[in-house]
Amino acid sequence: MTGVLGELLLARQPILDVDVEVVGYQLLHRDVDVPRQPRAASASAALVVDGLLTLGRRDLTGGADAWITVTEELLRSGTLLDLPTDGIVLGLPAGAVPDEQLRTALHEHRTAGYRICLDDVAVGDPRIDVLDLTDHARVHVAPDGGPSLLPLIGELAARGSNVVAAGVADYEQLERVRAVGAELVQGLFWTRPRDVRALRPLQFAPGHLQLLDALGQHEVDLRAVEELIRSDITLTDRFLRLIRRVAGYRKVASIHDGLVLLGVRAVQRWVSLLTLGRLAEDAPVELVTLASARARSCELLEEMRGGDRRLEAFTLGMFSVLGPEGRLSAETLDVLPVSDEVREALEHGRGALRPLLDVELATEQAAWQRAEDGGRAIGIEPTKLAQANVAALNWSAAVCA
Repeated sequence: MTGVLGELLLARQPILDVDVEVVGYQLLHRDVDVPRQPRAASASAALVVDGLLTLGRRDLTGGADAWITVTEELLRSGTLLDLPTDGIVLGLPAGAVPDEQLRTALHEHRTAGYRICLDDVAVGDPRIDVLDLTDHARVHVAPDGGPSLLPLIGELAARGSNVVAAGVADYEQLERVRAVGAELVQGLFWTRPRDVRALRPLQFAPGHLQLLDALGQHEVDLRAVEELIRSDITLTDRFLRLIRRVAGYRKVASIHDGLVLLGVRAVQRWVSLLTLGRLAEDAPVELVTLASARARSCELLEEMRGGDRRLEAFTLGMFSVLGPEGRLSAETLDVLPVSDEVREALEHGRGALRPLLDVELATEQAAWQRAEDGGRAIGIEPTKLAQANVAALNWSAAVCA
Protein backbone atom coordinates (compact mmCIF):
# COMPACT_ATOMS: atom_id res chain seq x y z
CA MET A 1 0.00 0.00 0.00
CA THR A 2 2.96 2.32 -0.41
CA GLY A 3 1.70 5.21 -2.51
CA VAL A 4 -1.72 5.19 -0.83
CA LEU A 5 -1.72 4.58 2.91
CA GLY A 6 2.04 4.06 2.93
CA GLU A 7 2.39 7.83 2.57
CA LEU A 8 0.59 8.39 5.86
CA LEU A 9 1.29 7.75 9.49
CA LEU A 10 -1.84 6.18 10.93
CA ALA A 11 -3.07 5.84 14.49
CA ARG A 12 -5.92 3.40 15.01
CA GLN A 13 -7.75 3.96 18.29
CA PRO A 14 -10.60 1.59 19.21
CA ILE A 15 -14.15 2.72 19.87
CA LEU A 16 -15.91 0.30 22.19
CA ASP A 17 -19.43 -0.24 23.41
CA VAL A 18 -20.13 -0.24 27.13
CA ASP A 19 -19.54 -4.00 27.22
CA VAL A 20 -15.96 -3.28 26.04
CA GLU A 21 -16.49 -4.83 22.62
CA VAL A 22 -14.88 -3.06 19.64
CA VAL A 23 -17.40 -1.51 17.25
CA GLY A 24 -15.06 0.76 15.29
CA TYR A 25 -11.73 2.52 15.09
CA GLN A 26 -10.95 6.19 14.93
CA LEU A 27 -8.29 6.69 12.26
CA LEU A 28 -5.95 9.59 12.93
CA HIS A 29 -3.46 10.45 10.25
CA ARG A 30 -0.59 12.63 9.14
CA ASP A 31 0.71 13.04 5.61
CA VAL A 32 4.47 12.67 6.03
CA ASP A 33 5.24 14.57 2.81
CA VAL A 34 3.19 17.75 3.34
CA PRO A 35 2.61 18.04 7.12
CA ARG A 36 2.44 21.83 7.22
CA GLN A 37 0.69 22.86 4.02
CA PRO A 38 -2.66 24.62 4.63
CA ARG A 39 -4.66 22.15 2.53
CA ALA A 40 -2.82 19.07 3.80
CA ALA A 41 -5.55 18.14 6.30
CA SER A 42 -8.22 18.10 3.59
CA ALA A 43 -6.04 16.23 1.13
CA SER A 44 -4.95 13.78 3.81
CA ALA A 45 -8.52 13.06 4.89
CA ALA A 46 -9.52 12.36 1.30
CA LEU A 47 -6.50 10.09 0.90
CA VAL A 48 -7.38 8.13 4.04
CA VAL A 49 -10.92 7.53 2.81
CA ASP A 50 -9.68 6.56 -0.66
CA GLY A 51 -6.90 4.42 0.82
CA LEU A 52 -9.34 2.78 3.21
CA LEU A 53 -11.48 1.74 0.28
CA THR A 54 -8.45 0.42 -1.59
CA LEU A 55 -7.01 -1.52 1.33
CA GLY A 56 -10.37 -2.59 2.68
CA ARG A 57 -11.91 -2.20 6.11
CA ARG A 58 -11.08 -5.83 6.89
CA ASP A 59 -7.36 -5.01 7.03
CA LEU A 60 -7.53 -1.57 8.62
CA THR A 61 -10.39 -2.09 11.05
CA GLY A 62 -11.14 -5.81 10.95
CA GLY A 63 -14.43 -4.93 9.25
CA ALA A 64 -15.51 -2.60 12.06
CA ASP A 65 -16.59 0.98 11.36
CA ALA A 66 -13.90 3.48 10.38
CA TRP A 67 -14.23 6.89 12.06
CA ILE A 68 -12.37 9.65 10.19
CA THR A 69 -12.34 13.33 11.11
CA VAL A 70 -12.48 15.48 7.99
CA THR A 71 -12.32 19.21 7.50
CA GLU A 72 -15.37 21.42 7.26
CA GLU A 73 -14.06 22.45 3.84
CA LEU A 74 -14.03 18.86 2.60
CA LEU A 75 -17.62 18.32 3.71
CA ARG A 76 -18.80 21.53 2.07
CA SER A 77 -17.03 20.61 -1.20
CA GLY A 78 -18.90 17.32 -1.65
CA THR A 79 -15.68 15.55 -2.72
CA LEU A 80 -16.58 12.40 -0.80
CA LEU A 81 -20.14 12.02 -2.07
CA ASP A 82 -19.24 9.71 -4.96
CA LEU A 83 -17.23 7.26 -2.84
CA PRO A 84 -18.60 4.08 -1.23
CA THR A 85 -19.83 4.95 2.25
CA ASP A 86 -20.45 1.64 4.01
CA GLY A 87 -19.05 1.58 7.54
CA ILE A 88 -17.54 5.08 7.44
CA VAL A 89 -18.28 7.72 10.07
CA LEU A 90 -17.17 11.24 9.20
CA GLY A 91 -16.21 13.54 12.06
CA LEU A 92 -17.11 17.24 11.94
CA PRO A 93 -14.36 19.11 13.82
CA ALA A 94 -14.75 21.77 16.48
CA GLY A 95 -14.97 25.28 15.07
CA ALA A 96 -17.22 24.41 12.15
CA VAL A 97 -19.79 27.11 11.42
CA PRO A 98 -23.34 25.66 11.54
CA ASP A 99 -24.84 27.72 8.70
CA GLU A 100 -27.37 26.67 6.08
CA GLN A 101 -24.68 25.54 3.65
CA LEU A 102 -23.23 23.18 6.24
CA ARG A 103 -26.70 21.83 7.03
CA THR A 104 -27.13 21.05 3.35
CA ALA A 105 -23.74 19.35 3.19
CA LEU A 106 -24.50 17.19 6.24
CA HIS A 107 -27.86 16.19 4.79
CA GLU A 108 -26.23 15.21 1.48
CA HIS A 109 -23.56 13.08 3.13
CA ARG A 110 -26.07 11.28 5.34
CA THR A 111 -28.32 10.67 2.33
CA ALA A 112 -25.31 9.19 0.53
CA GLY A 113 -24.87 6.73 3.41
CA TYR A 114 -22.22 8.26 5.63
CA ARG A 115 -22.80 8.66 9.34
CA ILE A 116 -21.74 11.94 10.95
CA CYS A 117 -20.15 12.58 14.33
CA LEU A 118 -19.80 15.96 16.05
CA ASP A 119 -16.22 15.79 17.33
CA ASP A 120 -15.08 17.36 20.62
CA VAL A 121 -18.44 18.77 21.70
CA ALA A 122 -18.19 21.28 24.55
CA VAL A 123 -20.70 23.10 26.75
CA GLY A 124 -22.35 25.84 24.70
CA ASP A 125 -21.06 24.42 21.41
CA PRO A 126 -22.82 26.18 18.50
CA ARG A 127 -22.68 22.98 16.42
CA ILE A 128 -25.43 21.54 18.61
CA ASP A 129 -27.75 23.44 16.22
CA VAL A 130 -27.01 20.74 13.60
CA LEU A 131 -27.29 17.81 16.02
CA ASP A 132 -30.44 16.68 14.22
CA LEU A 133 -28.34 16.06 11.09
CA THR A 134 -25.76 13.88 12.84
CA ASP A 135 -25.65 10.40 14.33
CA HIS A 136 -23.02 10.68 17.06
CA ALA A 137 -21.42 13.24 19.36
CA ARG A 138 -17.98 12.79 20.91
CA VAL A 139 -17.33 14.35 24.32
CA HIS A 140 -13.87 14.27 25.91
CA VAL A 141 -14.19 13.67 29.63
CA ALA A 142 -11.58 14.98 32.07
CA PRO A 143 -9.13 12.55 33.72
CA ASP A 144 -10.62 13.30 37.14
CA GLY A 145 -14.05 12.19 36.00
CA GLY A 146 -15.19 15.42 34.36
CA PRO A 147 -18.31 16.04 36.48
CA SER A 148 -19.11 19.22 34.53
CA LEU A 149 -19.32 17.22 31.28
CA LEU A 150 -21.55 14.45 32.57
CA PRO A 151 -24.69 16.63 32.23
CA LEU A 152 -23.63 17.44 28.64
CA ILE A 153 -23.43 13.74 27.83
CA GLY A 154 -26.86 13.28 29.37
CA GLU A 155 -28.30 16.21 27.38
CA LEU A 156 -26.94 14.93 24.06
CA ALA A 157 -28.18 11.40 24.76
CA ALA A 158 -31.64 12.74 25.67
CA ARG A 159 -31.76 14.51 22.31
CA GLY A 160 -31.23 11.21 20.51
CA SER A 161 -27.50 11.34 19.83
CA ASN A 162 -25.37 8.21 20.19
CA VAL A 163 -22.71 9.68 22.48
CA VAL A 164 -19.05 8.65 22.47
CA ALA A 165 -17.29 9.41 25.76
CA ALA A 166 -13.61 9.82 24.87
CA GLY A 167 -10.66 9.89 27.27
CA VAL A 168 -12.16 7.35 29.68
CA ALA A 169 -9.33 6.50 32.06
CA ASP A 170 -10.64 3.61 34.15
CA TYR A 171 -13.60 1.30 34.66
CA GLU A 172 -15.10 3.54 37.35
CA GLN A 173 -15.25 6.39 34.87
CA LEU A 174 -16.77 4.02 32.33
CA GLU A 175 -19.62 3.33 34.74
CA ARG A 176 -20.20 7.05 35.31
CA VAL A 177 -20.46 7.96 31.62
CA ARG A 178 -22.64 4.93 30.95
CA ALA A 179 -24.99 5.96 33.75
CA VAL A 180 -25.71 9.32 32.10
CA GLY A 181 -26.30 7.90 28.63
CA ALA A 182 -23.00 7.33 26.78
CA GLU A 183 -23.30 4.29 24.52
CA LEU A 184 -19.74 4.24 23.16
CA VAL A 185 -16.37 4.90 24.81
CA GLN A 186 -12.74 5.57 23.97
CA GLY A 187 -9.71 5.67 26.22
CA LEU A 188 -6.93 3.66 27.80
CA PHE A 189 -9.10 2.09 30.50
CA TRP A 190 -9.41 -1.20 28.61
CA THR A 191 -5.63 -1.76 28.54
CA ARG A 192 -5.45 -1.63 32.32
CA PRO A 193 -6.51 -4.62 34.43
CA ARG A 194 -9.58 -4.40 36.57
CA ASP A 195 -8.88 -5.00 40.24
CA VAL A 196 -10.40 -8.48 40.08
CA ARG A 197 -7.98 -9.45 37.30
CA ALA A 198 -4.98 -7.84 38.92
CA LEU A 199 -5.27 -10.28 41.83
CA ARG A 200 -5.08 -13.35 39.62
CA PRO A 201 -1.57 -14.82 39.26
CA LEU A 202 -0.20 -14.79 35.74
CA GLN A 203 -0.22 -18.29 34.30
CA PHE A 204 1.06 -19.85 31.10
CA ALA A 205 0.32 -23.13 29.43
CA PRO A 206 3.47 -25.26 29.96
CA GLY A 207 3.39 -26.41 26.33
CA HIS A 208 3.47 -22.83 25.10
CA LEU A 209 6.52 -22.02 27.21
CA GLN A 210 8.33 -25.16 26.03
CA LEU A 211 7.59 -24.21 22.44
CA LEU A 212 8.90 -20.67 22.94
CA ASP A 213 12.07 -22.12 24.43
CA ALA A 214 12.51 -24.61 21.56
CA LEU A 215 11.91 -21.91 18.94
CA GLY A 216 14.38 -19.58 20.63
CA GLN A 217 17.34 -21.95 20.23
CA HIS A 218 20.20 -20.90 17.95
CA GLU A 219 19.52 -23.95 15.78
CA VAL A 220 15.84 -24.87 15.83
CA ASP A 221 15.00 -28.58 15.74
CA LEU A 222 11.77 -28.73 13.72
CA ARG A 223 11.15 -32.33 14.77
CA ALA A 224 11.22 -31.33 18.43
CA VAL A 225 8.89 -28.42 17.71
CA GLU A 226 6.54 -30.77 15.86
CA GLU A 227 6.41 -33.14 18.82
CA LEU A 228 5.64 -30.28 21.22
CA ILE A 229 2.74 -29.16 19.02
CA ARG A 230 1.45 -32.72 18.74
CA SER A 231 1.58 -33.16 22.52
CA ASP A 232 -1.05 -30.45 23.10
CA ILE A 233 -4.44 -30.93 21.44
CA THR A 234 -5.18 -27.20 21.63
CA LEU A 235 -1.89 -26.30 19.96
CA THR A 236 -2.46 -28.94 17.28
CA ASP A 237 -5.98 -27.69 16.51
CA ARG A 238 -4.93 -24.03 16.32
CA PHE A 239 -1.84 -24.81 14.27
CA LEU A 240 -3.83 -26.77 11.69
CA ARG A 241 -6.39 -23.97 11.46
CA LEU A 242 -3.58 -21.50 10.86
CA ILE A 243 -2.02 -23.70 8.17
CA ARG A 244 -5.34 -24.05 6.34
CA ARG A 245 -5.62 -20.25 6.17
CA VAL A 246 -2.14 -19.65 4.76
CA ALA A 247 -1.55 -22.74 2.61
CA GLY A 248 -3.91 -21.75 -0.20
CA TYR A 249 -3.57 -24.20 -3.07
CA ARG A 250 -0.48 -25.87 -1.57
CA LYS A 251 -0.93 -29.32 -0.09
CA VAL A 252 0.14 -29.69 3.54
CA ALA A 253 0.29 -33.33 4.60
CA SER A 254 1.71 -32.97 8.10
CA ILE A 255 2.54 -30.60 10.92
CA HIS A 256 6.16 -30.77 9.76
CA ASP A 257 5.10 -29.59 6.28
CA GLY A 258 3.26 -26.73 7.93
CA LEU A 259 6.33 -25.73 9.93
CA VAL A 260 8.43 -25.66 6.76
CA LEU A 261 5.75 -23.65 4.94
CA LEU A 262 5.42 -21.03 7.68
CA GLY A 263 9.07 -20.77 8.65
CA VAL A 264 10.51 -20.60 12.15
CA ARG A 265 9.99 -16.86 12.61
CA ALA A 266 6.29 -17.03 11.72
CA VAL A 267 5.80 -19.92 14.16
CA GLN A 268 7.62 -17.94 16.86
CA ARG A 269 5.18 -15.06 16.40
CA TRP A 270 2.19 -17.39 16.37
CA VAL A 271 3.17 -19.16 19.61
CA SER A 272 3.93 -15.82 21.26
CA LEU A 273 0.44 -14.55 20.47
CA LEU A 274 -1.11 -17.79 21.71
CA THR A 275 0.79 -17.29 24.96
CA LEU A 276 -0.47 -13.74 25.32
CA GLY A 277 -4.03 -14.84 24.52
CA ARG A 278 -3.87 -17.44 27.29
CA LEU A 279 -2.41 -14.90 29.69
CA ALA A 280 -5.08 -12.29 28.99
CA GLU A 281 -7.98 -14.64 28.32
CA ASP A 282 -10.37 -12.56 30.44
CA ALA A 283 -9.19 -9.26 28.93
CA PRO A 284 -10.86 -7.53 25.97
CA VAL A 285 -10.24 -9.26 22.63
CA GLU A 286 -8.82 -5.98 21.34
CA LEU A 287 -5.83 -6.41 23.66
CA VAL A 288 -4.46 -9.26 21.53
CA THR A 289 -5.23 -7.33 18.33
CA LEU A 290 -3.28 -4.35 19.64
CA ALA A 291 -0.47 -6.63 20.81
CA SER A 292 -0.09 -8.24 17.39
CA ALA A 293 0.08 -4.91 15.55
CA ARG A 294 2.45 -3.38 18.11
CA ALA A 295 4.71 -6.44 18.11
CA ARG A 296 4.96 -6.62 14.33
CA SER A 297 5.63 -2.89 14.09
CA CYS A 298 8.51 -3.11 16.60
CA GLU A 299 9.92 -6.06 14.67
CA LEU A 300 9.76 -4.18 11.36
CA LEU A 301 11.39 -1.10 12.88
CA GLU A 302 14.24 -3.24 14.21
CA GLU A 303 14.69 -4.72 10.75
CA MET A 304 14.59 -1.29 9.08
CA ARG A 305 17.32 0.08 11.33
CA GLY A 306 19.52 -2.90 10.51
CA GLY A 307 19.23 -4.67 13.86
CA ASP A 308 19.29 -8.43 14.34
CA ARG A 309 17.09 -8.70 17.47
CA ARG A 310 13.82 -9.04 15.63
CA LEU A 311 12.33 -11.72 17.86
CA GLU A 312 13.21 -9.66 20.95
CA ALA A 313 11.61 -6.60 19.33
CA PHE A 314 8.47 -8.61 18.56
CA THR A 315 8.29 -9.88 22.15
CA LEU A 316 8.83 -6.35 23.47
CA GLY A 317 5.88 -4.96 21.52
CA MET A 318 3.63 -7.90 22.35
CA PHE A 319 4.06 -7.95 26.13
CA SER A 320 4.10 -4.14 26.37
CA VAL A 321 0.29 -4.13 26.23
CA LEU A 322 0.19 -5.61 29.74
CA GLY A 323 1.14 -2.28 31.32
CA PRO A 324 0.28 1.39 30.75
CA GLU A 325 2.74 3.18 28.45
CA GLY A 326 4.57 -0.10 27.95
CA ARG A 327 5.90 -0.30 31.52
CA LEU A 328 5.54 -3.49 33.55
CA SER A 329 6.29 -4.24 37.17
CA ALA A 330 9.15 -6.48 38.27
CA GLU A 331 6.63 -8.99 39.65
CA THR A 332 4.92 -9.31 36.27
CA LEU A 333 8.20 -9.60 34.39
CA ASP A 334 9.38 -12.35 36.74
CA VAL A 335 6.88 -14.74 35.12
CA LEU A 336 7.19 -13.58 31.51
CA PRO A 337 9.51 -15.43 29.10
CA VAL A 338 11.53 -12.36 28.05
CA SER A 339 15.23 -11.65 27.56
CA ASP A 340 17.21 -9.27 29.77
CA GLU A 341 17.10 -6.62 27.02
CA VAL A 342 13.33 -6.82 26.77
CA ARG A 343 13.02 -6.70 30.54
CA GLU A 344 15.20 -3.60 30.71
CA ALA A 345 12.95 -1.87 28.18
CA LEU A 346 9.67 -2.86 29.88
CA GLU A 347 10.69 -2.42 33.53
CA HIS A 348 12.98 0.58 33.36
CA GLY A 349 12.04 2.17 30.02
CA ARG A 350 15.58 2.13 28.70
CA GLY A 351 18.05 0.07 26.70
CA ALA A 352 18.72 -0.49 23.02
CA LEU A 353 15.24 -1.85 22.27
CA ARG A 354 13.15 0.76 24.10
CA PRO A 355 13.26 3.40 21.30
CA LEU A 356 11.38 0.98 19.04
CA LEU A 357 8.48 0.80 21.47
CA ASP A 358 8.54 4.54 22.14
CA VAL A 359 8.14 5.25 18.41
CA GLU A 360 5.25 2.80 18.17
CA LEU A 361 3.50 4.25 21.24
CA ALA A 362 3.84 7.78 19.82
CA THR A 363 2.30 6.60 16.54
CA GLU A 364 -0.63 4.93 18.31
CA GLN A 365 -1.28 8.13 20.26
CA ALA A 366 -1.06 10.30 17.11
CA ALA A 367 1.89 12.18 18.65
CA TRP A 368 3.28 12.65 15.17
CA GLN A 369 6.23 14.91 15.89
CA ARG A 370 7.42 12.62 18.68
CA ALA A 371 7.04 9.60 16.39
CA GLU A 372 8.98 11.22 13.56
CA ASP A 373 11.73 12.50 15.86
CA GLY A 374 12.02 9.10 17.51
CA GLY A 375 12.17 7.39 14.12
CA ARG A 376 14.93 9.66 12.87
CA ALA A 377 16.87 9.06 16.09
CA ILE A 378 17.11 5.36 15.17
CA GLY A 379 17.74 6.05 11.48
CA ILE A 380 14.22 5.64 10.07
CA GLU A 381 12.57 8.39 8.02
CA PRO A 382 8.80 9.12 8.28
CA THR A 383 7.98 7.42 4.95
CA LYS A 384 9.53 4.19 6.24
CA LEU A 385 7.66 4.57 9.53
CA ALA A 386 4.43 4.86 7.55
CA GLN A 387 5.22 1.71 5.58
CA ALA A 388 5.95 -0.25 8.76
CA ASN A 389 2.76 1.16 10.31
CA VAL A 390 0.49 -0.10 7.52
CA ALA A 391 2.36 -3.41 7.14
CA ALA A 392 1.86 -4.11 10.86
CA LEU A 393 -1.88 -3.43 10.59
CA ASN A 394 -2.09 -5.78 7.59
CA TRP A 395 -0.27 -8.53 9.47
CA SER A 396 -2.41 -8.09 12.56
CA ALA A 397 -5.58 -8.35 10.46
CA ALA A 398 -4.32 -11.62 8.99
CA VAL A 399 -3.29 -13.37 12.21
CA CYS A 400 -6.24 -12.18 14.29
CA ALA A 401 -8.88 -13.01 11.69
